Amino acid sequence: MRRHKWWLLVMLPVLPVFGLFHAARQAAAWRPQVIGLVGAASTKAISPDGRWLVITEKDNTSVVWDLVARRRVRALGDRQFAFSRDGKHLALVEWEPKGRFYAGVWGNLSESASGQKLRLLQEPAIKGAYIARSDWPQAIIFSPDNREFWVASSRFLRRFDVKSGTLLRKTAWRGLGGDRKTVMAAAFSPDGSRIGLWNGHFSTLHDVQTGKVLGMREHGGSYGELSFDGRLNFERLQPQIIKNAATLQHMWQTNECGTGQFSHDGRFVLCSGKNGLEMHDVLTGEITGRIPGPTSGSFIPSPDGNYLYSINQNQLLRWRTH
Repeated sequence: MRRHKWWLLVMLPVLPVFGLFHAARQAAAWRPQVIGLVGAASTKAISPDGRWLVITEKDNTSVVWDLVARRRVRALGDRQFAFSRDGKHLALVEWEPKGRFYAGVWGNLSESASGQKLRLLQEPAIKGAYIARSDWPQAIIFSPDNREFWVASSRFLRRFDVKSGTLLRKTAWRGLGGDRKTVMAAAFSPDGSRIGLWNGHFSTLHDVQTGKVLGMREHGGSYGELSFDGRLNFERLQPQIIKNAATLQHMWQTNECGTGQFSHDGRFVLCSGKNGLEMHDVLTGEITGRIPGPTSGSFIPSPDGNYLYSINQNQLLRWRTH
């Protein structure tokens, strides 16, 4: 008994030191890693395999970063882009200006790793037919099976065959409501099954395969982001608002969210705030957890949900989420 008491007397002064050491290790584990220096920029998109991150610099130029090699690999300019579902390919879309009109819709498919161009994605030129300047791309995405590439513009949904690069189908938007037939904002659900459109007066939710209108509401506000199944809409304004995507019925809101994103599994809305990152239940808005994270500016979660990427003081940072 005396021997145990002797050891206890020796260890008592040391225990606080061990406690401080453990706390320091825990704090260090949550500290963000610096991936690289990027200048003034914001995060924009991440590939489905989690390797490629696209950021937008202050001149509105998009740049691809290799998150494994931790380096910038290429610039995309200000063109619209999308990664294939496996992350191996990158598609870019452009409108070629000629006078008051755009004379063609085209793009190219390249390898994500090398940047090597594989084929053109091009709409056949029709003599005497032009693409109006207002027919600007609003959202682009690969189909779930990677066989097609879809471009949602202000007036049409274009579907390209990835293997050949040819245009398969071009469909005008219908059922927008009101007199205005031009789409001002669009957002695909990540699974590619639905698309939300806003024409300045009405918000509509469409089935991508059939074009069927699933829901419509007047003066509903723009689609900021659709949840993974397309059923919820996240408006990135203050206050941050979650709505039913089909009816645009208000579900919940928060005034404490600096920047928000849906988690990739669709279970949470991640919000940056003065105390770090808050995880809100997507249906109720209840805060289910808080972790160290970006307190301001844009951020984007990795597809596996293990990390967040943000930019602060010209540094590209990677944060743990658990």
